Amino acid sequence: MPKNLKIALICDHFLPQIGGIEIHVHDLAQQLLKQGHLVHVLTSMPGESQFGSLRVHRIQASLLPGSNIIWRKKALKEMTSYLLREKYDILHCHNSIVSPLAYGSLWLAKKLNIPTLLTTHSLFNHGSISFFRSIQKLKSLKHWPIRFSAVSQEAASRVQRAFPQHSVFTLENGIDLDQWKTQKIKHSRPQITMVLRLHKKKRPQDFIQVLPWINSQVSEDLKPQVHIIGEGPLRPQLEKMVLQQGLSEQVKLLGKLTRPEIKDFLSQSDLFILPSPWESLPITALEACASSVPVIGRASSGVRDIIRHNYNGMLANSIEELGTHTLALLQNPEQLSKLTKNARPSVKKFGWNEVIAKHSAIYYETIENCQKNKRNAA
Repeated sequence: MPKNLKIALICDHFLPQIGGIEIHVHDLAQQLLKQGHLVHVLTSMPGESQFGSLRVHRIQASLLPGSNIIWRKKALKEMTSYLLREKYDILHCHNSIVSPLAYGSLWLAKKLNIPTLLTTHSLFNHGSISFFRSIQKLKSLKHWPIRFSAVSQEAASRVQRAFPQHSVFTLENGIDLDQWKTQKIKHSRPQITMVLRLHKKKRPQDFIQVLPWINSQVSEDLKPQVHIIGEGPLRPQLEKMVLQQGLSEQVKLLGKLTRPEIKDFLSQSDLFILPSPWESLPITALEACASSVPVIGRASSGVRDIIRHNYNGMLANSIEELGTHTLALLQNPEQLSKLTKNARPSVKKFGWNEVIAKHSAIYYETIENCQKNKRNAA
């Protein structure tokens, strides 16, 4: 039997801030603890030092105003002392595009020769890819004790372009399937749910933009009730947009809700809309499918790893197609019923049993590769 590991999950953002990485790292930690591993979370986000049996080390460093990320080398000095003291078997760093703590930890891993896994949760754009490639011209990462992964095939392909000397594989987000099993509640009008940060990158305005056209194509009883769950800087703009388009009775901005409250809305939903083309592997889409709700998302995003077009949802190539796909399903209850039936079985491979087994295997492989490289260098 492989020995239980001492694992550091490193992320710039963590609870109490809510987002995809924050939720995934928390849930991953809980699943690893259940497997008998010793797990700590290391983050620069202020907050509590304990979540049940999960220990969280909060780096005491000044943060860049408005972004909550480290910006001085002093934070890495504290990290160095902490890593030397705790003697982790492996570091698992979780990054988005701007993640100075996660990236700084890669340099510390090289310095301290600690096996390290990096998992990217965002879709790198052209600028990000060029930036990382230029860094490697100055400093090769080829012999660093690091393995590269990403949460979806689309994300992995972009990381591969950024780090061409390394093999990049997918390491998916997980979901508790039992937690999201729901008893469906039907309403007289179709119910549509969106769960997302109200931020320009998430493009919540796109669906509001096409909703008046959808309304013009259907009878009164098919005009959907839309619930938008989440908070962010776009809220005032969205409230104004809803008011100007006369949608105040149809579109409700509900703010931040708990996961049980989100589950309650999903139990009443007929469709889930994910308008952003920048999703890597959205946990919200997994939760929707696990709740037997078909998803309409963007074809250019990592949602393609979850959604098969016309099987458990639909993939849109444009803002206009968000509208036409929604309309098609509202007008075709038989097709919507088929997608609903397929939604939950389609995400079984993202259940934690499968996902945690893959994580554990990769941790042991990463440690073995690091030890082998050490022996070869001796």
